[in-house]
Amino acid sequence: MKQTTEKNRERLRHALYNYDTKDRNKLLKNTLITITTSKTNYSLTTFQRKIRLINAVLNKALFKRGWKKHINRIVFFTFFETSAQKELLHSHLIIRVPEFIERNYLFALLNGIVWGKFEMDFDVRERHNAIKYATKHFRYDNDNYTVN
Repeated sequence: MKQTTEKNRERLRHALYNYDTKDRNKLLKNTLITITTSKTNYSLTTFQRKIRLINAVLNKALFKRGWKKHINRIVFFTFFETSAQKELLHSHLIIRVPEFIERNYLFALLNGIVWGKFEMDFDVRERHNAIKYATKHFRYDNDNYTVN
């Protein structure tokens, strides 16, 4: 099982590194976004639902009506993880964004949504190994990945 998981993780890493940018979208490969709950023993299902809602609110704010079918909508590649010591659930995001949206505006809007509406912590960092860090594997229960 572990060998299969690692192969899948390597395939996923390779796909993200070689992501084909089309339709005026780009993958922010060197930007690691972390969203953290401030509660211990937080339900993974609830956290996944809130990340989907954050994505929906962000896209709705940018593209208004019809955002679900919009060709340039923002996509989250989300990796969920539970820290070993504190048992805090958090997620690492690699995002696909349209080329025409300014990064500072996008991150300010995302920060307002995450902190203001959902009361979670939000952090953006530039890392040369953002994809490798987001797809790391420590324990069996950290193998949670979704695309929103």
